[in-house]
Amino acid sequence: MDAPKFKLYVTGVTPRSRRAVSALRAFCKAHWGDDFELAIVDILQDPSRAGDDGVLATPTLVKVAPEPSIRMIGDMSDSKALVKALGLAPTGAEDAE
Repeated sequence: MDAPKFKLYVTGVTPRSRRAVSALRAFCKAHWGDDFELAIVDILQDPSRAGDDGVLATPTLVKVAPEPSIRMIGDMSDSKALVKALGLAPTGAEDAE
C-alpha cells in the first residue's frame, strides 16, 4: 500500500492550529510510523490555496492519497473520529479513550 498523503489546513500559528498539527502527527505516527506525508497549509499565508481546494473552515484535514479523498473538519485530537473518517480499523488505543 502506498504511504498516505494528507493536507492539514490551519489558520495561522495559533494554539488551536498547533494542537491540530501535533495531534495529527502523533496519530499518523501511531498508525503508519514514518510512512506518511503531511503538508501543513496556513490559509493566512496562502489564502488562494484554501479557496482553490474548497476549504471553508479550519482545521480541515484532507486525505489526498490513496483514494478516495476524504475531508474532516474540527478536532484532530479525537482519534475515534479520525479512525472513522479515514476508514481505518479501530485499535485498542482508540477504544481506551
